[in-house]
Amino acid sequence: MAIRVAVAGITGRTGRWVAQGLAETPDMELVGGLSRHHGGQSLKEALGLPGGAGEKKVWSSLEELLDREGVDVLVDFTVAEAARSLLPHALSRGLKVVSGTTGLGEADFKALEEAALRHRQVILHAPNFSLGALLLERMAALAARWLPEVEVVEIHHPGKKDRPSGTALALKAAMEKAGARQPVPLHSVRLPGWVAHHRVLFGSRGEALTLSHDVLSREAFLPGVLVAVRGVMRVETPGLYRDLWPFLEGKG
Repeated sequence: MAIRVAVAGITGRTGRWVAQGLAETPDMELVGGLSRHHGGQSLKEALGLPGGAGEKKVWSSLEELLDREGVDVLVDFTVAEAARSLLPHALSRGLKVVSGTTGLGEADFKALEEAALRHRQVILHAPNFSLGALLLERMAALAARWLPEVEVVEIHHPGKKDRPSGTALALKAAMEKAGARQPVPLHSVRLPGWVAHHRVLFGSRGEALTLSHDVLSREAFLPGVLVAVRGVMRVETPGLYRDLWPFLEGKG
C-alpha cells in the first residue's frame, strides 16, 4: 500500500520540488498540501501537477486537509514561525512527520520531542536532505580530527531568512565534537543567483584543504526526503530523530 503523504509549504521553493517528486514515486501517494496563500486550489492549478495528483487540493489548515484525506506522513518545508505550532499539532493528530524547516532552536526541538513522546509518534528533522550535504558533514568531521583550524562559509539566495544556515550549524557541531577549535567561525552570504552552497576551509602549516558542496537545484533534496518518509514509517520507537544518516543506512 502506498504511503499517503501531504506537504506543508507545498507552494514554496523547496516544497514544490518535493511535491512533484512524491507524485512521481510509485510507493507514495501525494494526497494534498498546505499553504496559507493558495488554499482551495488544486495541485494542477498551484503546481501544474498532472493526473490524479493534480486533482488533489491545497488547504489552508491541517484540519481541512485531515477532514478530507487520510495522511500517514506530513512533510514540512515551511518557516520556523509556522512549524512551531503546526508540527506538534500534526503529531497530536497521529501523523508521522518529516521536517526540513530551518531556524528552529533547542527549545523548539525539546518541545517537539515531548510532543512526539506524548502522542507516541515519530518526527525526523534534518537541516539538509541533500545526500551530498550529509556526506560533507561526515567528511568535515573526519578532517577536523587532524586539521582543527577550520572555518565555514555558507552562501544562499537572498530569500533565506535564517543565518547561519541549519547545515552550517550542523557542520559546526559535528566538527567541534570531532576536535576542531571552538567555536568554529561561520560566515553567511546572501546573494541573488545562488541556491545553497557550503565551503569548509581547513588550514595548517604549508597546506590547505577545502571541502565544498553545491545544491544546483532543489530537486537535490528529494532522495533524502524519500529515505526519510520511508524511514519514519518503519521506526517503531517514538520520539524526535535529528540525524538522517541512520535512515540512509537502513538503521533508523
